Amino acid sequence: MSQELQYLRAELNQRISFSDEHPQKTVNIVLLIWGGASIIFGAKLFEFNSVTPYFFLGTIFFLSNFILYFSVRKANDNMMSVAKIAAYITVFYEKRPSKIFKVGVDNNISWEIASIDCGSYLGRKSSFRRNDEYIMLMIFSILVIVVSTIMFFQIGELKEITKSLGFLISGLYLFISLWLLCKIHGLLRNFSRVKEKYLKAFFQYSLDTGHYTKEEIEERFGDFWRNLDAKKV
Repeated sequence: MSQELQYLRAELNQRISFSDEHPQKTVNIVLLIWGGASIIFGAKLFEFNSVTPYFFLGTIFFLSNFILYFSVRKANDNMMSVAKIAAYITVFYEKRPSKIFKVGVDNNISWEIASIDCGSYLGRKSSFRRNDEYIMLMIFSILVIVVSTIMFFQIGELKEITKSLGFLISGLYLFISLWLLCKIHGLLRNFSRVKEKYLKAFFQYSLDTGHYTKEEIEERFGDFWRNLDAKKV
């Protein structure tokens, strides 16, 4: 195995390990913040009848949405790198298994190609996990913001300026949180097209640089190349 391939495999394994650990760490941090906020909220709620606990609770849950958003962005960047490295390895180091090409013989590898091809046998496209826990946590957070806002206006007799200011702040909390939710949903979309995009880019790069000819690609990758070339990514 070449030194470059060893490095790429090590980098790929490290990023995959990160993608496995990162969501759980984020969930733990968010739940810890929510738990602390709930304890403080409960203590303040019984000390005095005030809008302060509800405003505090809504603010904490609102700020936690930014933690979720930036965590998803980091996870998304990591998975983009995984797709890019995997596509590079596929194009420049692998061959499609065949009667002539035997996996494991003379250090031949074909894991990335085989894993993509295997999707057709399973009746689904190859894809990365979506990490929907991020979306579920943010939806719950938005519901808490809505409930805390409703309770905010039901406490005592508030001055008009206080009601107006509270409505403005709560509206901003809700609007920004919904916007962050849409951004997260977009980042967590299926990554199969991203991988195909990188594959086509590296195949085209190999042609432009003269590393492969179309005939060599046809011989090396067969139906894998033809099916990918026919897709619009």
